[in-house]
Amino acid sequence: MACPEINLLEELDSVSSIHQLNRDDIDALMLACAQKASQLFEIERVNAWLLNKNNDAIISIGEYDTRTKKFNKNTIIPSKDCPNYFKSIIKNRIILVENVYINSVTSELTDNYLRPNNIISLMDIPLRMNGELIGVLCLEKTGDAERVFSKDE
Repeated sequence: MACPEINLLEELDSVSSIHQLNRDDIDALMLACAQKASQLFEIERVNAWLLNKNNDAIISIGEYDTRTKKFNKNTIIPSKDCPNYFKSIIKNRIILVENVYINSVTSELTDNYLRPNNIISLMDIPLRMNGELIGVLCLEKTGDAERVFSKDE
């Protein structure tokens, strides 16, 4: 599936100008950005994760699912449960996976995260600040139909 020509920065800027947010209202901003990204990429789930202080787990700061229209946070994924996944994001690899259940990087997440959320395909983008890994942005396709994410996206 080809993603339409978009400028994600322009789209996110439009989200921030639509909503009058207070500095304390980060959840509303996260939700608005996730809703926009799910529409643009034609996916069901968008999640943002930050590494914990010990760098041995990621903690969600925003999980949005279009199927339920729910926004959640604070899910924890320890690195010990998925060492290949953590090695990949630490190496700054963008993870493009058509079928998460047969991929060696993502299959470790099957029982605790992928299957419960019915995720089939994903694009995970490591987030860095000053060269240091701080988290990961996850764009997730659910259901039975696989999605091929392109590097252009």
